Amino acid sequence: MVYVILGETASGKTDCALAICRALNLPLISADAYAVYRGFDIGSAKPTPAELEGIEHYFIDEQDFGQEISAFEFQRRGRALLDRFAKEGRDCVVAGGTFLYVRTLLFPYEFPDDEYEHFDIPPGELQTFVAQLLKYDPEAGRVVDLKNPRRVERALALARAGVARSKLVDRFVNNPLYPAIFIRLETDPDEVRARIAARVRKMMEAGLVGETQRLMAQAPDYAPHFRGIGFREICHRLLNEQSLEGIEEEIVIDTRQYARRQRTFMRHQFPYTVVLPREKVVPLVVEDVRMRGGAQMANDMQMDLPLVPQMAMEFTPWIDQLYRSGVRQIGIFTLDRGMVEDFVRAVHQHSPLMQILIFDDLEIKKGKLPVFSYALPTPEGVRLDPIIVDYIKQNNIATKSVEELHLPPQGASEMAALKGEKEAKSWKV
Repeated sequence: MVYVILGETASGKTDCALAICRALNLPLISADAYAVYRGFDIGSAKPTPAELEGIEHYFIDEQDFGQEISAFEFQRRGRALLDRFAKEGRDCVVAGGTFLYVRTLLFPYEFPDDEYEHFDIPPGELQTFVAQLLKYDPEAGRVVDLKNPRRVERALALARAGVARSKLVDRFVNNPLYPAIFIRLETDPDEVRARIAARVRKMMEAGLVGETQRLMAQAPDYAPHFRGIGFREICHRLLNEQSLEGIEEEIVIDTRQYARRQRTFMRHQFPYTVVLPREKVVPLVVEDVRMRGGAQMANDMQMDLPLVPQMAMEFTPWIDQLYRSGVRQIGIFTLDRGMVEDFVRAVHQHSPLMQILIFDDLEIKKGKLPVFSYALPTPEGVRLDPIIVDYIKQNNIATKSVEELHLPPQGASEMAALKGEKEAKSWKV
């Protein structure tokens, strides 16, 4: 199982990941585009050698500054690690703020066979390259920041190689390639804003300006193109012989904007996550490993994505049984979003790390749903909406029986009683 710790910058995800690795002796894969560079220590806020002591870790201090590692290279090397861990029967932890790296590592994401070409867009010529990009990929403006030369360059290189960036994003909502649990840390935006300001102040006091100057001297040709927040603002001013007055506040503002973009990415690009307070993450992961018997549970159960054809309370004991069998993600159809919070709370009462993908008729029409492994049978007293009945038929989703899934055979009233209900309750959707 891959335990993925998600959260915006300064949310505490690194501390959570390290605590899990230490408690369970698990390897850590860092999904941070900047922690990989030796010498970029203060600006990347990477864990210190003391914090990493005794923890098997990857993609931290593995590259010299100036030797860029791309998302393609991270995917290639990272998947080799995951394949090795799976062969050895080992769980692992993935954590880091570069969520594109997480996506490319764990979900279907294509690159050209020989990656993509690298070139720099000359100053003042951005619109020329934007026009070329839109010629190859007319919908690129929907998913690419056309004011960002770096984003335009990469999208154009992909497009020239025959891979449209817009099509890659359209395929994002899909099934993970590895059994994984995506845990998003519950945060308060105001708290994160304060933590960001405190972190930047600490970085400045620790010598961020000096670190930037040293790395600029080490790789003068690469430094102007390096995008690490904190480094880029200081580097820009130094190259243009500008004063560093107010630089701390500029870095704080840029970091807060980055955190907002991260929150948006998490909402849209990770279709099923479990949102937890920081203090609950480690004990729940430790309990999950104990329940699963380490990494010994059959991968086919961990990879299953069952379809619950209606948001009805009668399904919750069956969901609990699936959870005990190793299933860690389900899709649930509903036409009433107002009942989602209560239903999710009911499921997580007994299945705390069950990842839940809620979808309705709009998602069905968009055609971007993942592939469901099978549909659960319909409990006594529950009537399915014709929309989901048609969807199951049109997509040839097999409906498994109670016996096949080893589910408790109770009727609706008996199942509701198992949940402590005084009477059977269905939520009509």
